[in-house]
Amino acid sequence: MGTKDLVVAWNSMDEDDRFELESFEQVVALSYVKNLVSEDESLQFTYANGNQAAIDLFDVERFRYVPHDSHLAQYVRSKAKVDHEWDEQGNVLTNEKENRLLKK
Repeated sequence: MGTKDLVVAWNSMDEDDRFELESFEQVVALSYVKNLVSEDESLQFTYANGNQAAIDLFDVERFRYVPHDSHLAQYVRSKAKVDHEWDEQGNVLTNEKENRLLKK
């Protein structure tokens, strides 16, 4: 089984008014869990080394489970600050420069 990265856009914003992004690398299992009593939602995941973690979705704007070599995963690791749109697999669809050119 291959590993992927879980990329999370947190509800908090950085100094440039962009969502704070974080990548959890080498994730081999990912589960969405909803507590039917409290209605709390979370992501529970397992790393390749067997360690487990959970994230409360209350704090998450959006997330993607993408290949480690996808554009999105590389972008988050590089800590770049450019506006992009990505598909479900983390491939770049458009970026800020392309959007300006399309509007001309």
